[in-house]
Amino acid sequence: ANGYQKLPGGLIMQWGVRTTAVGSGGGITQTFPISFPNACLSVAISTRLLSPSNPGGLYVSDPTTTGFVIKQYGTWTSTPGENEGFYYIALGY
Repeated sequence: ANGYQKLPGGLIMQWGVRTTAVGSGGGITQTFPISFPNACLSVAISTRLLSPSNPGGLYVSDPTTTGFVIKQYGTWTSTPGENEGFYYIALGY
């Protein structure tokens, strides 16, 4: 599930899951549940797979206060549809 928590001191933690395939190309944009008022400090991701094939890798690009772009690198040896998206956690204020 997607969500967020505002912590004491102003730090905001947001999390979510994308269940669609990332695929090739310029990447896809993921929007946060809420915008960070000032800045996104960090985004951590992990892949979500249907099967244990080798999907290459994913990385975060262009984080902003409203979201980020997820891109792939490496050679994707999985068949189309096997890469079932990603999980993320973001910190900001």
